[in-house]
Amino acid sequence: MKKKSGRFGWIRFSILLWTAACSQGVDSGFESGWTDEAERVWIGPEYWANPMQDWRLANGRIENIVAGGDRNVFLLTRELGAAPGDFRTSVKLGRLEEDIDAVGLGEGFSGFRVGIRGQFDDYRDSAVRGNGLNVGLLTDGRLFIGRLEADAARVAGPFSELELRLHAEPAGSSYQATLEAFDASGELLARISRSDIPPEWLEGGLALVSSSGEVTETPITSREIRETGWQGKPGTDRGGTVRFWFRDWKVSGSKIVAHEERAFGPILFTMHTLSRNVVNLTAQMAPMGNAPREVSLEIEIETDTAGWHGCCDLEGSRRRRSPVCPLTTIVVTSSP
Repeated sequence: MKKKSGRFGWIRFSILLWTAACSQGVDSGFESGWTDEAERVWIGPEYWANPMQDWRLANGRIENIVAGGDRNVFLLTRELGAAPGDFRTSVKLGRLEEDIDAVGLGEGFSGFRVGIRGQFDDYRDSAVRGNGLNVGLLTDGRLFIGRLEADAARVAGPFSELELRLHAEPAGSSYQATLEAFDASGELLARISRSDIPPEWLEGGLALVSSSGEVTETPITSREIRETGWQGKPGTDRGGTVRFWFRDWKVSGSKIVAHEERAFGPILFTMHTLSRNVVNLTAQMAPMGNAPREVSLEIEIETDTAGWHGCCDLEGSRRRRSPVCPLTTIVVTSSP
């Protein structure tokens, strides 16, 4: 952010936060970096959880702690591009209940959503209200790719620890997708394929889903938006018994497009005032839990002779100020 300041021209503020809980790759592939040490509500800058309060990061995995319709975690920094290509995604998952046998499992599913798009052609709209192709495991054990088939391959319960792997590649004018389920030892339990998937179904975002309630065929035609926000999306009521955890989420393939610039957090918002050489700055942080972190504020000024150069910076309890810094007082607050 920049602010005009008398003879010094512009003053530029940047507030940075480093944390050991994030993971980023250098190519289009992606692997989740959920560590055993981290425990918090906010999952990380690469994700958007719907809704945030119904998920948590703990035990090296993300957990859907409150059951409801369409609980999902959208991947902000990767998407399926429009160009032809193949992609793979896999995740390990299981039921969250401590006593699986004592808690009945109602209607619902867990797994992936791919090709997610909203109505405004913007990834932020897609993250909150987008629809896509659901692929995964029904609570009766059947695997499915978009449509539900009575004679589909099944996985026997209690779904304590499984791995789902989805692979899609061009097949003529369509795509062929294959979904496989493996147990904890890596043994193949079930496999289904579908070869009539239109290419446009595989363009857009990706998400993990843990959803209670009726499961219908997807993708669906987007409804007219009458209310904003995720809670206005149909099929998102609380209730049910489908609560799954996920870990080791991987995404790869030539159809994957990286968008590292879409990461959001841990600094969510900032605002400041500047009056009589006194700066008051507030930074709104995501709920960081027990993650190690260090916050630093850097201030630069622009002059006619030297251009942009450092004015002062704050790092923890240390404060360094340039002799030419025009600011007499700097007040910084952060939340939470």
